[in-house]
Amino acid sequence: MFRASLPALAILAAACHLAACQGVPPTVRAKILVPSSLDAACLRAWAVPVYGEPKESPPIARDGRDSFEVAIFQSAELGDSISVLAQAFRSTCDDPSPLEERSSPPVAFAPGGKALVTVSFQALVFDQAPASAVAGVTLPELRVLAVDGSNGPDPSFGGQVTVSVAGGDTTLLGTAAVAAAAGSATFSDLRFDRAATGVTLRASAPGLPPITTPAFDVAAATPDASQSTLSVSKAVVSANGLDATEVTVRVRDASGSPIPGAGVSLSATGGANAFSPSASGTSSGSGTFTASWSSTQVGVKTLTAAVGPINLQAVVTFAPPACGTLRFTPAANQPAGNDPLKVIVTDLTADGRPDVVATNLLSGDLTVSVNRGGASFRTANYSLGAGTTSNPVGLAAGDLDGDPWMDLAVTGQGASLVWLLHGNGDGGFSRSNLPVSNQPSGVGLVDLNHDKALDLVVTQRTGSSASVYLNQRDGGWALGPGSPVPIGAGTNPGMLDIGDLDGDGVPDVATVSSATDSVIVLRGERTGRLTVLRTLAMAAGSGPGDVKVADLRDAGRRDLVVTQNQVSNVVVLLGAGDGTFTPAPGSPFATGLIPGTVAVGDLNSDRIPDLATANFSGGAAGTVSVLIGNGDGTFRPQVATDAGRGPSGIALGDLDGDLRLDVAVENQIDGTWTPLINQCF
Repeated sequence: MFRASLPALAILAAACHLAACQGVPPTVRAKILVPSSLDAACLRAWAVPVYGEPKESPPIARDGRDSFEVAIFQSAELGDSISVLAQAFRSTCDDPSPLEERSSPPVAFAPGGKALVTVSFQALVFDQAPASAVAGVTLPELRVLAVDGSNGPDPSFGGQVTVSVAGGDTTLLGTAAVAAAAGSATFSDLRFDRAATGVTLRASAPGLPPITTPAFDVAAATPDASQSTLSVSKAVVSANGLDATEVTVRVRDASGSPIPGAGVSLSATGGANAFSPSASGTSSGSGTFTASWSSTQVGVKTLTAAVGPINLQAVVTFAPPACGTLRFTPAANQPAGNDPLKVIVTDLTADGRPDVVATNLLSGDLTVSVNRGGASFRTANYSLGAGTTSNPVGLAAGDLDGDPWMDLAVTGQGASLVWLLHGNGDGGFSRSNLPVSNQPSGVGLVDLNHDKALDLVVTQRTGSSASVYLNQRDGGWALGPGSPVPIGAGTNPGMLDIGDLDGDGVPDVATVSSATDSVIVLRGERTGRLTVLRTLAMAAGSGPGDVKVADLRDAGRRDLVVTQNQVSNVVVLLGAGDGTFTPAPGSPFATGLIPGTVAVGDLNSDRIPDLATANFSGGAAGTVSVLIGNGDGTFRPQVATDAGRGPSGIALGDLDGDLRLDVAVENQIDGTWTPLINQCF
């Protein structure tokens, strides 16, 4: 039992006389700390007067932080002073060992009056404990309170509060020690360095027992994967369940640095998709996730790679499996103009169905056939506005102005200009003219100077030259440096094709000269300049009429295919990747009579390029020759398919939507073009 010592009583008495019974309210207060680990404690309070015995409250058991009051009566005849001692026992009233004793300042006590003794429990509490967190992400503002009996902040508390990790394999970052102000400590920049489960936080302060939050989980951070990329090794895959394209997701943050351990999930449209080893996982230490994707369902499929909130996409065509027998069936002939010469297949209406465009040499116009699906077409002629002597010859498609519609470039050999036809999305065009001297013949569209705008490359027949016109992005065109480029006296160049022939990453140009029986290779430079790289001699009198650039061996090196219409064959020149070429074994390969033009594509769905030539046949009933590729630059003997009279231009495209390449061939004598539908089985 507590007993006041004589010196203590003397001090209390002195304090009383200073207050001297001046009507101070007869209420005294004491605060007592009760550890939050105790569910209950036996509490007592004593009023200690200057004279007489201490007045003891009855035991009071409490289990929270509420305050309680007990009345202490004093019957002194004179003014008296009283102090309060509050005492807490460990767990039960049977355990006499105290945990805490605190005394209030002495106050005056009126004779015969009553003192209300208030004992409060002071402890730390989390104003709102975290229920979850994300690694690396700052927690919402966290407040730790020192509370008294009101359950609100105790204004008298100003000690330092420290927050730390009590459980869980993670580290707390940020300012973890804060001085309380009026009983409240605010933490505004706390975060965890990594994901963990069962995490608890502990708050502690001098003189107060620590308090711990309930357990919660820290989730892995969602990476800022804004520079991530998705790539596929093959854009066309056989839908046989065995052929596959390799999918690579490179997870990169905003600065381009790899993000290891990031979650990646793959999904694809359509059915029968298989990912190996798995469609989901985490990026490697180098920030890469890979999988093989195969399917047994034919179709054009969209692949989505989800990296956190970012979705990356790629399109892959799962084509019909390779067939054993190649056969073409003609669909209804489509009308063309007078003397159709050049044909291309391109999507003018952005509906996913390839349309067909042809130049008509003697009627001075274009034939435009809009695909309505199933190899059915809406065909009309489009006037170029320069009369029948304008002689449109060359034809190329590309987006010249950055809108969603395909545009065309057409050379007018008789008009000495290039028509620039800006598509409007329904098969119609708005037209502008670019004057080009010396009978422009072949034309191509390519971003030669790497400014993300397509430039024009034109061969000039009577000038024996080639010119580059650089796209100025404002509707204007500027002649490239060094243009026109002389390519050899008397060459009279004709058709051209474009590709990187010397392996420097810049497109080059190949054009044919029937007059000199040669192929001229022009080296492209990033400035837009062309220079003659070399001239490749063909057989004397062979009459090369068309050239195509293609990778016939899947070797990453561009090869050349050249028709020789005077000797009825095609020459295959294998590129070394440095601008030099050697004839393929067995080259030249026989075709039908007078092959004017050639197209390259996979006709039997074996992922190997094949050849198709339009054979003029002297104006009689002509043929199309198909030469199946072996994958090494050599070809099997031709398979002939009947066409109309005087086949001239040829192009490949999926005209009926079955994902097999069909043939569009112009019949120069008939004034028509024929869709040859691939019935490979």
